[in-house]
Amino acid sequence: MPAVQYAAAHSVQGAAPQQSSQPEARRWQPPALHRSAIARSTLHIGLPELTHAPVTMVRAPAGFGKTTVLLHFHGILAEHGATAWITLNDTHRDLTHLYICMASAIASACGAPPGAAPGKVFNIESMLAHLTVLVESAGRDVHLFLDDAQVLSGSEALQLLELLAKRLPAGLHVLIATRVQLMLPLARLRQSKLLVELGMHDLSMAPDEALAVLGEGSDRPATGGALEVLARRCAGWAGGLVLLQQMLRNEGDASRLLGYFSGANRRFAEFFEEEVMPVGGDTGKRDFLLQISILARFSPALCEAVTGRADSRALLAECEAAGCFIRPLDEGQTWFAFHPLFAEFLQRQLHDEQEALTRDLHERACAWLLAHRHYVDAFDHAVALGDLMRAAQILDDWCNREFGTSASVEIITLAAQLPEEIKTCFPRIMLIEAWRRDVFWQFDGSRELVELSRKRLRQMASENPDRSEDIAEMQGLLVHGEMMIACCSDDMPRTEELAHVLIRDYERANLHVRGSFYTSLLYAQREQYKLQDIDLLSRLGRSHYHRPGKGLTSIFHEAIVGPSHFMMGRTEVAIHSLSDALETAETLTEPGSMVAALVALPLSEIYYERNELDRARELLDAHLAHVSAHGFIDQMIAAWLTQMKLLRLDGKITEAYRVVDTATTFAREHGFDRIRFWITAGHIKMLLGDGQIDEAARACRNQGIVGVAKQFMPGGSVTTRDEARALAWVRLALAENRIADSMSVAKQWHGFVQAAGAIRNQIRWDIILAHGFMLSGERLAAQRALRRGIAIGASGRFVRTFLDEGAWIETLLEDSVGAPGPVDLPRDAFAAELLQAFAQRSNRPTIRVELPPESGTGVYGALGARELEILRLMGTGLLNREIGDKLGMTEGSVKWYVQQIYDKVGVRRRAQVVERAYQLGLINR
Repeated sequence: MPAVQYAAAHSVQGAAPQQSSQPEARRWQPPALHRSAIARSTLHIGLPELTHAPVTMVRAPAGFGKTTVLLHFHGILAEHGATAWITLNDTHRDLTHLYICMASAIASACGAPPGAAPGKVFNIESMLAHLTVLVESAGRDVHLFLDDAQVLSGSEALQLLELLAKRLPAGLHVLIATRVQLMLPLARLRQSKLLVELGMHDLSMAPDEALAVLGEGSDRPATGGALEVLARRCAGWAGGLVLLQQMLRNEGDASRLLGYFSGANRRFAEFFEEEVMPVGGDTGKRDFLLQISILARFSPALCEAVTGRADSRALLAECEAAGCFIRPLDEGQTWFAFHPLFAEFLQRQLHDEQEALTRDLHERACAWLLAHRHYVDAFDHAVALGDLMRAAQILDDWCNREFGTSASVEIITLAAQLPEEIKTCFPRIMLIEAWRRDVFWQFDGSRELVELSRKRLRQMASENPDRSEDIAEMQGLLVHGEMMIACCSDDMPRTEELAHVLIRDYERANLHVRGSFYTSLLYAQREQYKLQDIDLLSRLGRSHYHRPGKGLTSIFHEAIVGPSHFMMGRTEVAIHSLSDALETAETLTEPGSMVAALVALPLSEIYYERNELDRARELLDAHLAHVSAHGFIDQMIAAWLTQMKLLRLDGKITEAYRVVDTATTFAREHGFDRIRFWITAGHIKMLLGDGQIDEAARACRNQGIVGVAKQFMPGGSVTTRDEARALAWVRLALAENRIADSMSVAKQWHGFVQAAGAIRNQIRWDIILAHGFMLSGERLAAQRALRRGIAIGASGRFVRTFLDEGAWIETLLEDSVGAPGPVDLPRDAFAAELLQAFAQRSNRPTIRVELPPESGTGVYGALGARELEILRLMGTGLLNREIGDKLGMTEGSVKWYVQQIYDKVGVRRRAQVVERAYQLGLINR
C-alpha cells in the first residue's frame, strides 16, 4: 500500500480504540484523505523522528500538500499514542477559544468522558498548567495536530503557542502546518535537534510523483515529452499539478497545451490572486512583488537597485514569510527566486498594471548585475531590452575576465542568441567559440573564426589606436586560438612552437588560458618523446588550474598528464592523476558524462594493462558512448584499442574487427592519422594472430604503410604517429620472413624510445625484438630481450603487453626464468606473475608436446598465407582430408603443403610442428 494511502487507512483504524461515539470525540479527528492522494516517496520522516521531536513544523505556500503531509504523519502516529486534530480558522485567533479547543481535543484523545472540557482559567500560565496536567494524566504521548496555523499570525492566540514552544510539557508533541512563518521561539529546539522542519523544497513532488498526479483518473499513461515538460514547469508544486491536470482534461493534447501554458493562465491567476497576493490596502508590497518579477533571481541589494526601495530587505523577508512562493537559492539566504509559475503570473500583472515601468526596471537590473559581474543575468536583461549590441558587450567583458574557464560553456551558449553580424565585431567571442569547435574537431569552422578575428583586430587597430593595450591582449588570444587548432588537430611540432611563443610573450593571459600553454606544451613534447620536462609542465599547469579550486580545465589537463605518466611507466601515478580528475568530473558534471570520459577512457586502458579487467570493462562501458564526442585523440585511441582487446578476450572476434572499421572510418573523416595508424597497428596484430597474413598485408597497403625499412626508422621530427606506422610495418615484415629488415627497424626504435625514457614503448619493442630473435633461431638473444622488457615493466605491472602476445612468449618466458643471468628480484617476481597468468588461461593446453632438442632454430623460409591457414587448421586437430574439404583442396594438395610446413618449421611430426608454431607465435591457440 502506498505511503499516504497507508497513512489514511491507519488514521481511522488506529484511532478507533481511543474514540467514543459522541460527536465531541469525532470533532477532533482529521479530515478524510482524498481518494486520489499520491504516495510521497520523497518524504523520509518516520516514527523515530516524529516521536523524538516535540515540535514538527510544516511550512510552505498554498497548495504544497501540507494537510496531506500531516495526514501522513497522523497515520504513522495513531497506533503509537493519543492523537488529536484541530483545523484552525479565524475563530481560533481568540486566545481563550484556542485554549479551550486544545484542552478539549487533548482530553478527548486521552479518553476523557464527554463534558470533561476545561473550566474557567484566568491567564495564559493557568492555560499551560492545565494543558500540562491533561497530558501527564494521559499516561502516554499525545500528538496534537494544528492545521492551517497561518490564521494565528499576529493574533493574541499565538502567545499560547509561543509559551508551549518554550515550556512544552513532557509527552506532548505538536505538529503544525502553516503557509506563513509563525513567530515562534524554535531556535533552542532546532539547536538541540528536537525540531522537525519541512519546507517548500521538502514538499516539492519528485518527477515520478508529478506524472502520477497528471495521470490520475486518466486511461492514458502519464508519459511523453510534452507532458514531462509541463510537469517540470510546475517545479514539484502539488496544487499547480492539480490545476494542470484540470487543464489537460479540457485540452486533451499536452503538446498543444504546452504552447500556451503559463502561470498567467486563468486557473493559476485566480489561485495566486486569491490565495497568495497581499490583500487589502497593502499596495506597496504588491508593487514590490510585481517589480522584482522581472528578475530570474534576486537579492535584497538587487531588489533595492531595481525598485528604489531602501526597505527591500525587510519587504523581501516579509513576502517570503507570508508564503509568496519565494525560495532561497543558498544556505545563507543571500539569493532567492520565485516559483516559475508565480513569476509568470506577476510578470503578466506587471505588464497590465505598470507596463511603462518595465523598461526602466530592466535597465536598472542590467546595470547592477553587470557591475557585480553577474553576466548571465545581465545578458538576459539586455536581450529583454532588445539591445543585442549591449548583450554582446557584456559577453565580451565576461570573456576578458574569464576566457578559458568553465564559464566558457555559458558564454558560448549565450552567444548563440546573437546574430552573426554582431558577434563578428567581438574577437574574444569568436575566439572562445573557436576553442569550443576545436574540442569538437570542427577545425574548418575554427580556422574561419580565427581568421575573422584577425581581420577584425586589424580593423580595430586602425580605428582605435588608443585601445592598443586591449588589442595586444586579444592578439595573444588569437595566437592561442592558432595553438589550440594545432593541438586538437594533432600538429604537435606547430603546437610546441606556438606554446613557447605564448609562454614568452603573452604574460597578461588569465590563469586558465596561461595554464593551457603548459598543458599544450606538455602534450606536444610527450608526442615527440621529449619527456624530460613532463613533471615541470604538469606542475605548472596545475598551479594555474587549481586556483582557486579545481574546475573543468583541470580535468582536461589531467587527461593529458595521466597518459604521459603511463608512457613513462608510472602507472600508479597515472592512475592517481586520472582517478582524482574523474572524481572531480563526476562532481562538476555527472557520472558517465562527456567530461568524465576524457579521463575515464585512458584510465580503462591502464587498468586493462594491469590485468584488472573488471575495472577496465566498468569504465569502458560507462563512458564508451562519448568516445568520439569531444576532447583529445588520446582517449579515442585508448578506448578503441582496449575495446578491441577485451572483445577478443571474450571470444567476440567479429565485434573486435567491427571496432577497427568504426575507428578507421572516424579517423579518415577527421584526418586523424595518429588514430588511424595506432588502430591499424592493433588490427595487424589481430590479423597475424588469426593467421591472415594476406589480409594484414592488404590492411597495411590500404593505410599507406608500405615501403622499405629506412622509411620507418625514427628520425627528424618524429612523433608517436610514426611509431604506430613502424609497429604495423615491423609486425607484418616479421610474418613475411623479412626478418633482417624488420629487426633493423625494431632495434632503431628500441634505442630511440629507451633514450627518451618512454618505458611503455620500450617494452613493446623489447617484445618485438624477442620475437624476431626467436624466428631467427637466436634463442639466447630472445631471452635477453624478454628479460629486459620484464625488468622495466615490473614496477608498472605491464601485464597484458606480455599476455596478449600469445603462446610463444610463454614458452620463451619459461626458458628465461631458468636461464643464467644476474638475480633481479622484482623482475623474477613479475616473471612468475606472468607465468601464473598464462597458466590460468582457459585455452591453455593441459598436455604439452615435447620438441626435439634441435627444434630451437628459426623458421627456414617464409610461410605463405595458405601454409599458415593449413597450419592453423592442423592446430584444431583436423586431418588432411578434413582440411582439404574445408578449403576446397584435394587431400594430396594438403599433404604437399604440410610437407612444406615441416621443412620450414624444422620438425617432422604433426603435433610437434603445431607446438613449434605456437612457440614461434606463428599461430594462436
